[in-house]
Amino acid sequence: MDAVARFPAAAFRLRYVRVLVMILAFWAVNSLQLNRVAAQNAEWGIYLMRIDGSDVRRLAQVDGCQGHTCPRWSRDGKQIVFDATDAMTRQTSVYIVNSDGTGRTRIGEGARAAWSPDDKQLAIEVRGGPRSVQVQNLDGTGRTHIAVGSSPCWSPDGSKFAYSHQNNIHVIDLVSGDTRTLFGRPKDTIYYGFCWFPDGKRLAVVARPEPRKPRQLLYVSDAGEEHGLHVRLTGEMAGCISLSPDGKKLALDSFYKVNLLDVEGTSRPVVVPGQNGSNRDPAWSPDGEWLVFTSSRDP
Repeated sequence: MDAVARFPAAAFRLRYVRVLVMILAFWAVNSLQLNRVAAQNAEWGIYLMRIDGSDVRRLAQVDGCQGHTCPRWSRDGKQIVFDATDAMTRQTSVYIVNSDGTGRTRIGEGARAAWSPDDKQLAIEVRGGPRSVQVQNLDGTGRTHIAVGSSPCWSPDGSKFAYSHQNNIHVIDLVSGDTRTLFGRPKDTIYYGFCWFPDGKRLAVVARPEPRKPRQLLYVSDAGEEHGLHVRLTGEMAGCISLSPDGKKLALDSFYKVNLLDVEGTSRPVVVPGQNGSNRDPAWSPDGEWLVFTSSRDP
C-alpha cells in the first residue's frame, strides 16, 4: 500500500518537472527573440574596450544609421574599418575611422570590409544583385571584381584570399590563381565574419551544419577539411569572430555579449565583464590589448 500510495505523488512530481522544463525552455527562446528585436531597433555604434572590459569608449556612430557592423583593425592598429546601414534607405556603406575616433570617412557602398596585409587596400562585399567580392583602394577608387560571394578575408601574408559562396568557404591562391573549396558538402549556413589563424594555415568559421542543428565553431585547414577539421564549440554564437594576435584566444559574441575563448582545449567561453546593452562583432587590436565591437549601449 505504501508503494501504491507513493506512486501518484511521484507521477505528479514528474509532470511538474516536465512542465517546469517546458516553461524554462519557452522563456529562454522568447528572451532570445526579445533581445534580437531590441538589438535590431537599437541605436548601434562602434566601441572600444580593453580585453578585461575596462576603459569603454565610443569610437564612432553615423547619424541616421541603426546598423553598425563588422569593425576591423588595420594591421598597423591606426585605423578601423566598419559598415553602417542607413535607417531610411537601408543602404550599407563602408567607413574608415582613426583608432582615436577622428577622421571618419565614407569610402563607398558595401559591407564586411577586410584590410589587405599592407593596409593599402580593402576587400569589400558589394550588394545589389548577386553579392560579389571586390578590392579597392582606401579612397574608393580602383574597384576590381574578384569573385561572386561575400565575407572576404585576406590571409595574414597576403598570398591567399577566402570568401563564402553557396554555403561553403572558397580560398583563392593569389600566386597560382587556383581556387579550392574547403567543405566537401555545403553547410546549411556559413555565418559572416570568419577569420584566419595567424599562421595562415587554418580558418575559424561559425557554421550551421544542417537545418535546425546547433551552430558550430569550426577550425578548418585552408587546404580543405580532409587536411584538418576540428569542432571546437557548439551552441548559440554569432559568426563575426576574431583571433588574438598570438592565436591563443578567440573573441566571439553569444547572446549579445562579447566572450573570450581559449582556442585549444575544452573550456567554455567567458563573458567579458562590465558590458551594457547588446554587444556584437568583436575584433582584436594588433597589440592584443583592445577589442573593437558594435554596441547598443548608452554612451
